[in-house]
Amino acid sequence: MVVVVIAVLLAGAGGGVGLAWLVGATRHASPATATSRPPLSSPTADAGSTTNTRVIGSVAVAAGDQVKIVLVPGGAWLSSWTNGTLTRMAAGRGPRVTSLVRIGQPSESVLSMVYAAPSLWVVDSSTNSLLAVDPRSGRLQRRLRLAPWGGGDSVAFGAHSLWVACTGQLGNSGPVERVLRVDPATLQVLSTTALPGEGEDLTVVANATDVWVGGATPLAHISPRTRPATTRYFADARPLALNGGTLWTTSPVGLTALDAHTGRVILNRNLQGPPPVVAADPKGRAWIPSSPGDGAGVDLLRLTGNLFRFAQDAGRVGAVAVDDVSLWIYTGSRIILFDVGNMNTD
Repeated sequence: MVVVVIAVLLAGAGGGVGLAWLVGATRHASPATATSRPPLSSPTADAGSTTNTRVIGSVAVAAGDQVKIVLVPGGAWLSSWTNGTLTRMAAGRGPRVTSLVRIGQPSESVLSMVYAAPSLWVVDSSTNSLLAVDPRSGRLQRRLRLAPWGGGDSVAFGAHSLWVACTGQLGNSGPVERVLRVDPATLQVLSTTALPGEGEDLTVVANATDVWVGGATPLAHISPRTRPATTRYFADARPLALNGGTLWTTSPVGLTALDAHTGRVILNRNLQGPPPVVAADPKGRAWIPSSPGDGAGVDLLRLTGNLFRFAQDAGRVGAVAVDDVSLWIYTGSRIILFDVGNMNTD
């Protein structure tokens, strides 16, 4: 029997690691001060494809179009911008819904989330807050109001800190893009980094030693050790996923992989434009939906430039999350869980 627990987040006192980012259209012009992008390298040939995917299980979930997945111990959380909900999924051969939590109005709720023990951290646009949510029940634990620093856009975790990207309003003078460093234990804002640019769609990603931000500002590197010093890179790149020491960003024709510490370009891969979602596994490889016209499925892009296609009757892939054990995809109507260890990915 599947038990669905429905809960509502209540206002509290005061006031996810597999990575997946939804790429939206930029609603602003990039500043003209960024460094030029290196020439595009020639892509290598595709490595092949297979239909021999190892499906652990699947379950029907109607979460709409704008969805993110964050892996947590024992399963995953799926956010629905369309419905204004968070859905807790249990892993295993019979993946199932265990909790359904409403956190805001439909089309006005979760912009970003990341798991950093012991909480699921959520940027909620309906209240312009950073929420700490219990990763088992979905119960609201704590809240940090973001209004003093702008509008919250995204959250990441690295170097024992939460990094929250906040955007200013169009037309404001001066640098109005900010990245907050937040202590997860106290929700105290430890520091802020101001960046040039204005507008929405500011994305931050992080690991233990490096923080990258881009979108409404040129792609920039922030060192947790030397903050507030930053190094700015391209104006036309948005950070999408960071894992295994590799940063994946958008490029005009596909994806670019950078060394997450030095910013050195590892790979430029020509695709049919940037993919709608990207997830990086612990080896730094990118998992992306198959390009339009290539059929339903998910592709593995290695750092050599080789692309391997795992085809299945999954429909359109709208969200992806991965770790060293499992691959989760959302198709618009179902969550499908794969056994990565038996998919011949090496």
